[in-house]
Amino acid sequence: MDSDCIMEGKAKIMISTKGSKIFFNPQARFSRSVGVVASAAEGKIKSKQLMVADVFSATGVRGIRYFLESGVISLLYLNDASPEAARVSEENAVINGILNYTRTSNTEANSFLANCAAKGERFDLVDIDPFGSPAAYLDEALSAARRDGLVAITATDLAPLCGLHRSATLRRYGSLPIHSEFCHEVASRILIHSMVRSCGRKSLLPEVQLTVFSEQYIRVYMRVKPGRAAFPHNAVGHIHHCFKCHHTSHMKFDECTTLPKCPMCGFKTSPAGPLWLGPLHSVDFIEEMERNLDVLVEEGDRRRLARYLPLFAEENLYPPYFFDVTRTADRLDIRTPRIMRVVEILRSKGFKASRTHFKASGVKTDASYHEFKDTVREALSTKQ
Repeated sequence: MDSDCIMEGKAKIMISTKGSKIFFNPQARFSRSVGVVASAAEGKIKSKQLMVADVFSATGVRGIRYFLESGVISLLYLNDASPEAARVSEENAVINGILNYTRTSNTEANSFLANCAAKGERFDLVDIDPFGSPAAYLDEALSAARRDGLVAITATDLAPLCGLHRSATLRRYGSLPIHSEFCHEVASRILIHSMVRSCGRKSLLPEVQLTVFSEQYIRVYMRVKPGRAAFPHNAVGHIHHCFKCHHTSHMKFDECTTLPKCPMCGFKTSPAGPLWLGPLHSVDFIEEMERNLDVLVEEGDRRRLARYLPLFAEENLYPPYFFDVTRTADRLDIRTPRIMRVVEILRSKGFKASRTHFKASGVKTDASYHEFKDTVREALSTKQ
């Protein structure tokens, strides 16, 4: 058989056959590695074997790695709308010795999810990893998830979500983005808000477990539970950013009566939202992931995720945006100081501060931008 195979984690994956190449994104390896650990953590939290659906399976690499490395999956569904991809994912299940624990199908994603839900075949983890926007698949993904199950959603349409095509984001997600230094966090919060809205339509309670920005995608893991009474209305609102002096603030949805002017310079602020203002991660879920890092055989990804997990836990403690040390230094026309020196000085002044996984030069803090800007200047003038 004329084919090309690659190794990723424990999986041997055929990515082309008979002259046809199946979509495979090597840059998404870290995303798949995070999913392996998240699956392992979920199995330990539930103390049971999981039923998992990889809805856009392509070669099947994601789902197959979940099965082989997490050790907590009893049944794996691999689905793709492409007949060739569905055939290759089945062959890859054979290559990796898991065909008896795999169900493959060639169905459009929403039809697959709706059919499974109609038959009562609901999943502990529904994994949605499409090319582009996932917005069209959110409702059916929730329908196919077991109550107290996980829905994992990938968005790769970052140009619209980061404010370069605002009308497209408004059309797909019902929110306005903003093209700022913290645009990737805003994009993540817009995606979460869209998932939360879908939960509300189905009388489900959303609980965000993990949010990851990496390479050119955003990935959100959300737990869904039945119920309406405790729906997180107060965790939805807007961010207001001043492009003149860069002051940034946020408001809950029921507080947004008028578009405010910047309290520092009086310039009209630019809104982003509605979006999620609540936590981006569950500390309990992160701690369980830390206990299961050893399932990863991709050593570089394991080290990287080990660095990220403590940052994830800290990100919950701050406003829903961050400031960029490098961009601020550019505005001040000075050299960029050490990021941790800026963090240390902010803390010495009584502010909370930490780095963020969204950007290497980013700092999350409860200080205002003007206090942050003064600190960046001070960090360069003091001994580092």
